Amino acid sequence: MKKLPKILILVLLAAFLIPSFAFGQHQSQVRNRFEQEFRTTSEVINQARNIISNSKIDKGIELLGLAEQIQNQARSMGTAGNYTNGITLTYSAREKAKNAALLNRQANENENLVRRQLEKTEKLLDRIRTNMPTDAGQKIESLYNTARENQRRAREFYHNQQLRPALKLSRQVENSLKKLIERVKEMNGNLEQLQNQIGRLENKIVRLEYMMQNCDSERAEQTLKEVKNQFENIKREQNNKEVEGLENRLRSMNQRLNAVIEICQGTDFQTDQLNRLQAEFDQVASFIRESENKKAQKLLKTVESNLRKAEHLCQTGDSEACAANIKAAQINLRKAKKLAGL
Repeated sequence: MKKLPKILILVLLAAFLIPSFAFGQHQSQVRNRFEQEFRTTSEVINQARNIISNSKIDKGIELLGLAEQIQNQARSMGTAGNYTNGITLTYSAREKAKNAALLNRQANENENLVRRQLEKTEKLLDRIRTNMPTDAGQKIESLYNTARENQRRAREFYHNQQLRPALKLSRQVENSLKKLIERVKEMNGNLEQLQNQIGRLENKIVRLEYMMQNCDSERAEQTLKEVKNQFENIKREQNNKEVEGLENRLRSMNQRLNAVIEICQGTDFQTDQLNRLQAEFDQVASFIRESENKKAQKLLKTVESNLRKAEHLCQTGDSEACAANIKAAQINLRKAKKLAGL
């Protein structure tokens, strides 16, 4: 019976000591976890600080400052032994630091995107400037200068960290430059076509001047003189890139020259010329076919085709095309005869 109180005392001591030991062990575990999480957050904050060190992104800088402030509060909680709340705070600080670094990375990606767009548009401007004719015309020059000025404004937006308007404006410049390229190509194509028309008309005037030597018609002479004056004006306008309406004027001049041909030649003259050429063809055709010269035989077939076309065109009243085919038949027949030894 005397031993009973000692056992009771031991039981009571154990009842007090065991919870105290368990609590101390739990506190040690929480402290260790706090210290580990705190170190992890400090590393994340340092990484974010390195990323943002040269950044101009206000939101990122603000978030990083907030992360550092919360981390300091977490340290105070840990010093006071309030590890649980300290862990919660250091989690919050870590999240803020991660968001700050993410904002900076996104901003850098956006900046790189805008910079690449600006460089792309710059290269397009340089290429157009290099390939644009010096006499491209005032309208084309004005469009190019407008595009260049808008690109300068886009660069200013970029330098001022106004990335969205910089990107939008530079893309607009790129689109306008692409349209300008198509316009220059179209203009060059139209100019080439116009130059060909002018060249054909000039040759026609030369032929008619020669024809006028045997044409006793004041009306035809006056018409040719007027067309020549108009033609000189057109050449000057073409040199100055004033091409609006020139095609219609060239067509009108060509019609007036056709009228001169009808006055001085007429279909009777061309019919006589065609008949004489056909007779010559009939005289030599058999000899050329019997020759061993393949090129002469091939030219003879071309002469036949020229004569058929000339006959059809004369009948339909297209005196200019008729005359061109008669001329071609004469040249080809002369070459064929020479090759065949006639």
